[in-house]
Amino acid sequence: MASINLHAEAGVSVTCVSNSFIDHYMKDLSGDAVRVYLCLLRCIYDPSMSFTISTTAERLGITARKVRTSLDQLSSAGILSLDYDDEGELCDICMRPLSDDVKEDGDGQLSFDFSVQEESSHAQEETTVSEAVSTPSPEAAVPEESGDVPSASHKDLSDDDLENDPEISQILFIAERYLGSALNNSGMDTILYWHIDLGMSEDLIDYLITSTLDAGRRSAGGAINYMNAIAIDWYRQGIHTVEEAMLDRKQHNENVLLVKKAFSLSRPLAKAQMNFVDKWFNEWHFSQEMVVEACNRTMTNISTPNFKYADSILESWHEKGYTDVAQLAGDDAAHTKETRAKFTASGSGKSGYQPKKNGFNSYSEKNKYDSKAIEAMLLKNNTF
Repeated sequence: MASINLHAEAGVSVTCVSNSFIDHYMKDLSGDAVRVYLCLLRCIYDPSMSFTISTTAERLGITARKVRTSLDQLSSAGILSLDYDDEGELCDICMRPLSDDVKEDGDGQLSFDFSVQEESSHAQEETTVSEAVSTPSPEAAVPEESGDVPSASHKDLSDDDLENDPEISQILFIAERYLGSALNNSGMDTILYWHIDLGMSEDLIDYLITSTLDAGRRSAGGAINYMNAIAIDWYRQGIHTVEEAMLDRKQHNENVLLVKKAFSLSRPLAKAQMNFVDKWFNEWHFSQEMVVEACNRTMTNISTPNFKYADSILESWHEKGYTDVAQLAGDDAAHTKETRAKFTASGSGKSGYQPKKNGFNSYSEKNKYDSKAIEAMLLKNNTF
């Protein structure tokens, strides 16, 4: 899914929380809504951060559905306004200025309604169907029984069973909303296969769709096929929760794959190693080229994929303010010059070879025999 345009009517130069929000609004908001609002404030004043439903869900450790519900709550409270494009997709969030002049009911509560749910808040929006989602036939989209993957048993259910299940209706509503068009029978079969046969929950399907679209796969048909492959892979790995899926997706992040390739690793990274990668790219904001260079130097120097060693290299570059590989040339030259100076000062660099005297040499120098004197001594003693 594309990044959502986020702007404020009244801009400030720092990230701060309005006293009005703390005094009048926060006490009546859900915990998730407060956290989403803080995340919005963090993003709007930092140009390097983008806001999407799935990235916010990952950052806060909640589902995409809870993020959308929180946005609806904040909108109902008058804290922000939401705009949707022609396909019904959220495209604009406007942070509205807050005021101390808010209306409260007799119990001291704000007068807005927080019971809003996504399906009701957008009930009046009709899905525009310009063309049906194009996917291959159900046989191509849904795998047949292959030992470890179940077959499509949901086809045995009647239309009444499907239509009267509120969870299924919600899942299909979410899918159509994000894909931007109505599902044809093939696409519907694929999504029902995930829920009924692979046992994926509504939240997990929600995360699968939003994270795939956020990754840039905008073609509806291509996205369905790609999601289906991920869904099957999650089933085979025993992934059943959004938290487990988030961890798996991080393992397939472009930056993680780049580091694994530089270190010649095929196994999944441990949590501590993932933290190193996250720090290099998201905290220190190194380019992929710089991180790969640090990994290559690690392998050259110690011949093993050591994340702590690579981290020490990158920490040194971070402290020096290096952001480009070209800057390393001058640093390397200075380091080489310093090393040569130390080598020369230690005496190892003097010209001429001075062999070290050992015990054998000392013995030979002290024991030089006079052959004529020895012969005379032997003749005198009639030795011969």
